[in-house]
Amino acid sequence: MDADAGNEAALLSGLCGVPDASVVDLGAGTRQFTLEAARLAGRVVAVDVSPVVLNHLRSKVETSKFTNVECVEAGFLTYQHQGRPADVVHSRLALHQLPGFWKSVALTRASRR
Repeated sequence: MDADAGNEAALLSGLCGVPDASVVDLGAGTRQFTLEAARLAGRVVAVDVSPVVLNHLRSKVETSKFTNVECVEAGFLTYQHQGRPADVVHSRLALHQLPGFWKSVALTRASRR
């Protein structure tokens, strides 16, 4: 599915404003936004709960030659951010996986990254 990652990355560029920005992509999936963000940000943390999806993503990152992408196996509720706080937390096509109450918990946690 085309997630229109290019347009989202352009928005990211406006939000970050600096090339060394730190971005967390929660529910990263198989690459689209992560790789677009890697072109603009200093650090991209791609978070996904599926080991199969993450292995695919790692392969795409390796092929792309980006060295600023970290892949982390975790979910919205289990991800523990390391390093300086994120400048941007992104999620698309994934948050619907959580029931209503847990969405609010996940968004609250994401705002603290």
